Amino acid sequence: MDMNTIIDKIWIVISCMLACLICCTFARISFGSSIGLSCLIGLVVALYLFSRQNARKHSMRYADFVTYLIVNGDEKLLDIVKELDSTLSIIKKDNMYLWNGVPIFLWLKFGNISADSIVAMCNTCKKYNFSQAYVIASSKDKNALSLSKKLCQINLTFYDLKNIYKSAEKSNILPKKQKYKGYYKQTFLLVLSTIFDNKNTKRYMFVSFVLLLLSFLTPLWVYYLTLSSISLVLAVICIIKNRCNLPDKSHPDNNQNTY
Repeated sequence: MDMNTIIDKIWIVISCMLACLICCTFARISFGSSIGLSCLIGLVVALYLFSRQNARKHSMRYADFVTYLIVNGDEKLLDIVKELDSTLSIIKKDNMYLWNGVPIFLWLKFGNISADSIVAMCNTCKKYNFSQAYVIASSKDKNALSLSKKLCQINLTFYDLKNIYKSAEKSNILPKKQKYKGYYKQTFLLVLSTIFDNKNTKRYMFVSFVLLLLSFLTPLWVYYLTLSSISLVLAVICIIKNRCNLPDKSHPDNNQNTY
């Protein structure tokens, strides 16, 4: 489980606990019972989230799968498809593939499919007298696809790449996760650099002030006062970090040799 995933799940747990605590406040439940119920909710959510990850910890996530295909090219996707269906015949013609005679275009790049790529696909279809074809793309842009009907009179249809991912996951033929030396360390340093960035100082101080005011208006004054103090501490850390020029020392961009 990578650091970003862990942080996201921790925030989900904290959010659920805070939401439960707020609901208990409006329901006039005692402070002790509110804390206990919030902790119970947080525990249940945490067990659910982290058990899901453990159940499929060896599987590559869909986002990582897309990135893997973009980096390694069309051939990797074709290899996976051939493993899923050994009887599949794949023939390449220009920028198009024929899967058992069905015209398929692969567009595995970062960002939405471009209009220029759509025009190129349409021209290939016209060259081989195809009136329709499928497009397997890492990202979609339906407005770009509409050009095929307006300008080229070719019917291009998206085939969701996620269908291939799910079939590969079910057949246990997804690529193995790639681990990089120093990745988690750099991710952790990047998270710290983002949390304690100098631009967040005013935000932490503002939140601290608001929570301090709320502590005088609600019966849960200890809870809000504690959160106010935490936010103030974060603001102080941001100030100290900026004065000591710590971002330049800890930012992962300066640790290129760790890979």
